[in-house]
Amino acid sequence: MQFLLFDVSATLVFLVGYLAVVALQQRRTLAAVAATSRAPRAAPRPATPGERPGPPQAQKERPTEPCCREWPRLSAPR
Repeated sequence: MQFLLFDVSATLVFLVGYLAVVALQQRRTLAAVAATSRAPRAAPRPATPGERPGPPQAQKERPTEPCCREWPRLSAPR
C-alpha cells in the first residue's frame, strides 16, 4: 500500500512539473511572437522622379551563393 501511494504521488509530481514546463514554454513563444509583432517596421523610401521602382541594386550585385556545401573527405578513396 505504501508503494502504491509513493508511486501515485511521484507520478503526480512528475505531471505537475511537466505541465509547468509546457506552460512556461508556451508563454515564452507567445512573448517572442508579441515582441516581434510590436517591433517597428521600416517605412519604404519614396522613389525619386527619375528612379524606376524595382529591386534594390545591392541584391543585383550580390554574388550568388552555392546551393550545396561540399564536405571534405575524411579518408582517401580505396
